[in-house]
Amino acid sequence: MTCHRHHLYNLCLLYASVILFVIAARQHINFLYSTYDKMTSPKRNNTNMENKEINSERTNEADINVEYNDPTRIHIERNKSLDDLKLEKLKQIEKEIKNKYGFVIKASDFEKYGKARKEDCLPGTMKRPPDIIIIGVQKCGTAVLRSMLAMHPTIAAQRKEAHFFNRSYREGVPYYLEQLPCSKPNQLTLEKTPAYFDLTDPALLYAFNPNMKLILSVCDPVNRTISAFVHEKRMGHIPLERSFTEEILTKDGAINASVNITKRSNYLAPITKYHRYFPPSQLYIHDYDLTKQKPWEGLNKIENYLGIDNIFTQSSFWFNNNAQVFCLDPPALNLTKEKLKTQNMFEDGCMNYFYKEHMPKPKVSEKILKMLRRHYGIYSTAFSMIVRKSFNWSPTVTDWLHPDHHPERW
Repeated sequence: MTCHRHHLYNLCLLYASVILFVIAARQHINFLYSTYDKMTSPKRNNTNMENKEINSERTNEADINVEYNDPTRIHIERNKSLDDLKLEKLKQIEKEIKNKYGFVIKASDFEKYGKARKEDCLPGTMKRPPDIIIIGVQKCGTAVLRSMLAMHPTIAAQRKEAHFFNRSYREGVPYYLEQLPCSKPNQLTLEKTPAYFDLTDPALLYAFNPNMKLILSVCDPVNRTISAFVHEKRMGHIPLERSFTEEILTKDGAINASVNITKRSNYLAPITKYHRYFPPSQLYIHDYDLTKQKPWEGLNKIENYLGIDNIFTQSSFWFNNNAQVFCLDPPALNLTKEKLKTQNMFEDGCMNYFYKEHMPKPKVSEKILKMLRRHYGIYSTAFSMIVRKSFNWSPTVTDWLHPDHHPERW
């Protein structure tokens, strides 16, 4: 009975969080509409003042590298289009960024660096602003995903992570160019930095290119937490002698939601930030857990999302029994040794780290696993509802009412 009440309580919290999210989103849109109505409503005896305000605004915006559009011309109709909403939102974001950094970096700024864009590039290629960015999630197969997509003839991808929008924005376009690959005119440029999903505010990304295609690779948050623990230990961010339990539990024995490895496994807060800027049509959710079983199906969905040819089939892969993973079949995709090497792949089409000795994963008790599943459960359910996609690790509303139906999710 107590357990049932507990689930009902969590279900109420879930519904409340989703409802609040929807209300906040609607209020944001209503605020935009009310702002535009004020801008276009008739004003009496204010013609001279209005002209002065417009000229002043024109002067201030001249410093921002965007094409200026007269508000009276943009909003000639009372019924605003989505393009009008997007334009006004973009202009406001650019003002805020300029106030903070003193400048705004846009994809169009690359045109100013003709010579730098061709440095270290073969004839017929140059460095172009990214069309696609894999924004996360760390430890959810982003490196494998990038490497496999890089084998597509229509995609050019750099092996290293750029970390431009989270660390090096003030370095400007010259720095960003150094992090990007050379590409042909008919290719899409792909960038991957999983840390972008944890940006405090994705406004810099949106201002750079509001039409950017984003990919978010997600996985079981419990498994991600364990994998992140091993990674952080290997990187020296967590002492070697510290146990997994010590890292994730508070002194009171509850899950510590503020440590890095647990905080990054909660996908709810970051996705709401991104939805403030990018519509679902520009943010593809890649289920890494499912595509580990049939990677060609997951890659085909991404190809469709990007509007490029489907080149990956089941025959494009072979199963590595030792590593228990699917690897690319180079002959099937006409991949050269040099091409594979650019993405840390061996001649057999496997990622090089598949063969490396890894730090053993910690042994986690069933009690701790259950605590983690319960901790992430409500966030995962809300995340699933927001992105309108189900996951094997995400409890459904039915699961909250009937927790015995799928005990593996708890």
